[in-house]
Amino acid sequence: MEKQNLTTGFQNVDNSQHQFLMKFLEDVLKPGGRVVIFDFDWDAMVIAHGDKALTRKIVRYASDSFPNGRVGPELFHLMREAGFTNVRVQPSSYSGNDRVMQDITKRVHEGILQTGVSTGVLTQTEIADWWAAFDKDVSEGNLFVSYQGFIVSGTND
Repeated sequence: MEKQNLTTGFQNVDNSQHQFLMKFLEDVLKPGGRVVIFDFDWDAMVIAHGDKALTRKIVRYASDSFPNGRVGPELFHLMREAGFTNVRVQPSSYSGNDRVMQDITKRVHEGILQTGVSTGVLTQTEIADWWAAFDKDVSEGNLFVSYQGFIVSGTND
């Protein structure tokens, strides 16, 4: 192959699998082929919410719920270590303050936060109150959410 794209694949595997994935990408690309990878840095997620302490706890918990929630900014080094050249990084964020962002945030976080409740990291009351304030922010036009990711590309030389 001359080109290969991979989206959010690295966040879902632990560190022990990274070299395997990079080797796979290297093997399927022709010499001179280019790979483009996008992944998130869940620790860099921004949710403008009145309960800052609980929001920080939620962001950390959400990030830690992925095997590699912070892999986005690590991709540059992973690609260079794997021997890719001309490695480039482009930050990319999906941000907004509308009902679309409300829906995305709920879809991404509801299951994760319920797992946090079932494991005792969060309480049902904390989460119910947090969502109520989140929904109120939406209705008042005060919502702002941003998901930060990175587009990293390199050449198989």
